Amino acid sequence: MNEIFDLFAKYMILRFSNQIFTTEDSVRYTFFISLLKSFCLKPEDIILEYPHPVITKAEIDTYIPNYFAKPTALEFKYHRRIPSGRNVDRTGFSGALFADIKRLRLVVETSGARAFFVYVCDDEMAGYLRNQRNGLRKFFLLPENKTLILDDEFFRGRAKTLRARAGEVQAQVKMQLNRSLGENHYVRIYEVFSLK
Repeated sequence: MNEIFDLFAKYMILRFSNQIFTTEDSVRYTFFISLLKSFCLKPEDIILEYPHPVITKAEIDTYIPNYFAKPTALEFKYHRRIPSGRNVDRTGFSGALFADIKRLRLVVETSGARAFFVYVCDDEMAGYLRNQRNGLRKFFLLPENKTLILDDEFFRGRAKTLRARAGEVQAQVKMQLNRSLGENHYVRIYEVFSLK
């Protein structure tokens, strides 16, 4: 996956340096192209909006049934300033990150799949996540190849809104890619593991 992650980062740097309007779908499809270009996957090997095996009426952003003889699930999140200029709900957005990680952890536990959370954000969210007062610095600044446990202890003392939105995460994450994309944007790719 490292080759795919590197190629994805390069494509995202090109998007942002050329000031191309970017949405969460743009992030997902850029990753999709990276999958096709860096490995011998074909479009029919990749499923978008795959039904979640545990959560009713929920979907996994991207699912590859057979990637090196193992299924792989990916969730994507892109947080950026609102075009109107109003402040975003940074606390709620942060909770949504961890809710996606929880969704991936459930996939790992039920199917044995590998799972990755791909997060792209601008400097507004990066500033919030780096702020020591919010208690999320270890998560956002986790060095590549290092792990972090996201359990009750990690969430103790965090904002009520964040905890409510995240739910019971109970996962371990390993940082696979921690990069600046230029133009005040950042990418983090975490592999998600169960604590069981």
